[in-house]
Amino acid sequence: MKIKHILTAVALITAGSATAARHNISGTVTADGKPAQGIAVSDGLQIVKTDKNGRYEMQSLKEDGTVFVITPSGYTTNLKDGLQPAFWALLDKDIKKQETHNFDLISENQDNFTVLFPTDIHIVNSDERNDMYKYEHIALPAMREIVAPYKNEGPVYAMNLGDTSHDVFWYANDMKLDKVRDYLALLGFPAPMYSVSGNHDNDGAITGDDTDARAAWLYRQVFGPANYSVNIGNTHWIMLDDVIYKNNPPANPTELGIKGDRKYDGGLTPGQIEWIKNDIALVPDSMQIFIGCHIPVIFNRNHGTLFADPGQVAELDKIFSRFPEVTIVSGHAHRNLYLNDKKYPRFKQHVFVATSGSIWNTAPGHQLLGNDGADAGVWLGRFSKGNKPEIKFHGYTNGNGMFRAYDLNAVGKYYKNDKGIALQKKIYPNRVDYSDRKFADNVMVNFWADRDDLKLEMTQNGQPLEVTKVTDCEDPLYNIAVYVPAVMTSPKYKKSHDNIKNTHMYLAKATDSTSPVIVTVRDADGNVVASETVVRPKKFDKDMR
Repeated sequence: MKIKHILTAVALITAGSATAARHNISGTVTADGKPAQGIAVSDGLQIVKTDKNGRYEMQSLKEDGTVFVITPSGYTTNLKDGLQPAFWALLDKDIKKQETHNFDLISENQDNFTVLFPTDIHIVNSDERNDMYKYEHIALPAMREIVAPYKNEGPVYAMNLGDTSHDVFWYANDMKLDKVRDYLALLGFPAPMYSVSGNHDNDGAITGDDTDARAAWLYRQVFGPANYSVNIGNTHWIMLDDVIYKNNPPANPTELGIKGDRKYDGGLTPGQIEWIKNDIALVPDSMQIFIGCHIPVIFNRNHGTLFADPGQVAELDKIFSRFPEVTIVSGHAHRNLYLNDKKYPRFKQHVFVATSGSIWNTAPGHQLLGNDGADAGVWLGRFSKGNKPEIKFHGYTNGNGMFRAYDLNAVGKYYKNDKGIALQKKIYPNRVDYSDRKFADNVMVNFWADRDDLKLEMTQNGQPLEVTKVTDCEDPLYNIAVYVPAVMTSPKYKKSHDNIKNTHMYLAKATDSTSPVIVTVRDADGNVVASETVVRPKKFDKDMR
């Protein structure tokens, strides 16, 4: 369950908790087989430390249903199920009964390490989406190949940012979260996986009082705490369930086993905020801080955040005031975004495209794509002692990993002649029509790696072209992979399929229709980090790169 209460006393943080008068949870922590003193252990609200014998004790409300060790830098644990580090244990007795949980730490050199960021994996066991085949034959082999070069340079971890499952399919396809976990473990995920809960990882059959806590029952059993932290090298990772699950009746009658509307808010409970304060109080100023969550904290809509209570962002800003920069990594949007808010410059927000693209729903024969038209894939972070982390995107298909360039003359010709596009125009007149002459001789770039320290340039015949960022265009490859097949199958208007826009599209008008255009991405120091020579005409079809 997610913690909703705050203890009446300040959460206990002691140098040696063996002096506590009462306890209902206790155990020992060893490091390489020897008692480990001063190791932080938590129930999701209070934090205690082990004594010289490696022993900890606490009197817990057991509201989160778990106890965990905050793994110190330079240590890891064995895997508990072939998938997850064994840093947590499920509390299986009521509050009046004492229980014992021991933890074993293993020393590990973390001067250099790599982090894979899967998110929105959405294993749903659907014949229509063919998700398990695509995961086994496209996504998983690609992720193995992506991390392989780094395994000899240091440990590799995965920070899974939620929606590993999908609540609609828990009952309809008999694919609850425990089966998803077993499936991932059986196939051998390429790195030990830390996780947070997404909105679709809740039980849609739970409604009524205290839904948010009760609907998380299976997640707690399968993936553990609502909030926890882990130290790796010089980084401190705070992993948070920032979904407030509501699931108000009535349910959609077509959703088998679901009792409510599956709606939710973004945010944190008071207990989680209290725990964050206690956790960060133990972290040295020199550590780099990362927050892993499902719902983005900073977003690009008018209100600047997806949290239902924007005041929580201000509260987090105060909590982290000792740290000049806090990096937030999240999923949920199934698109790539790099965001910050002028009111909270300390927070640098990465939103990562889904591992499943758009929940595996591109049409048969089409490549996997995110909702923003980006290649489906996974982001990967490289961390080395004394250097700034490097976080880069790796797609499943061949490409430069940062953008896709379109010759809009070729796109316009396709739009002019395709029967599916013609039907779409009739039903959705607000959709972008790339056969319009205003797009003639333009090169358009979907720059999904767009962020403040990167610059996109286009040149033709050695001369720079004027590059304009636009907000009223959409990705044409995604359109023909998802929306056009949908309208051909069901030629009825859907509001969610109208007026699709993309926040990282760039246009430049070339001086003619045939000369190559060179697209270049440079970093803040002017170094070229990606480039493509767009030989025109560049073909546009479902197989283009």
